[in-house]
Amino acid sequence: MSKLSELIASAFKKGYGKDELFQILLDKGYPQKEINSAFQELQPKSAVRTSEESSVSLGKKLGMLFSAPQEFFERVREESIGKSILMFLIVGVAVAAIGFVLGRIISSAFQYNSFIGINYFGLFGFFSVFLAVFYFIATFVYSGVSHLILRWMGGQGDYKDTYNACTYSLVPAVILNVIPLIGFFSLIYSVVLMTFGFSSYHRISKGKAVVAALVPIIAVVVLLGLFLFYFLFRAFG
Repeated sequence: MSKLSELIASAFKKGYGKDELFQILLDKGYPQKEINSAFQELQPKSAVRTSEESSVSLGKKLGMLFSAPQEFFERVREESIGKSILMFLIVGVAVAAIGFVLGRIISSAFQYNSFIGINYFGLFGFFSVFLAVFYFIATFVYSGVSHLILRWMGGQGDYKDTYNACTYSLVPAVILNVIPLIGFFSLIYSVVLMTFGFSSYHRISKGKAVVAALVPIIAVVVLLGLFLFYFLFRAFG
C-alpha cells in the first residue's frame, strides 16, 4: 500500500468523508491522478474485508454491540439487509416471549394483592410483543429518514448500510425493554450505536452521524407535540 493510501485509510477511520478528503488532498498539492489511484488501491481490500468480516456469528455480534460497538461497525459491513433483519427478528421474538411469560408469572403472583399487579404486570407481556413489532416497523422508517440526512451531509454509504446500522443499533433497546422502566432509556444507547455505525459506513464525522441519528427522534417529538397542542386546542379552545 502506498503512503498516500495509508494516509487516506487513516483519515477514513477518523470519520472523514471521501469528497471532503479528496478536496483536502487537492488543496495540499497532491495530483488528482495520484489521489484517484490511492482511492482505487483501497477498494479491493475493503471489499475483501467486508466479505470476511460479515461472517461474524450472531452471538458474537450481540456481544460486540454491548461490549465493543465501534469495533462492531468496523468489522461488520454486509452486502444486504438480510442478516440484520434475521438477527432483529430472532432477538425480538425471544424477548417478546420472555416478556410475555414474565408478565403472566408476575401478574398471577400479584393479581389478588395489588392493583398495580393487575394493571401493570398483566399488560407487560402484551407491551413486550407490541414494542418488538413497533421497533421492527420503525427500522425502515428511521433508516429512511436518516439516509436522506446522511446523503445530504455527504455520506458515502448505500441505504443498506444505513438500514443495517439502524437495525443493529436498535437490538440492545429491544433486549433491554424486557426490564420495566429501563427500555426507554436504552434508546440513548441506540443513538450512540447509530453514531458509530453511520460514521463508519458513510465515512463522515461523528458530529454529522449523531445529527442523522437524532433527526428522526426529534421529528417524532415535534409531531407528537403538535398533535398534543392540536388536541388541547380542540378540547379547550
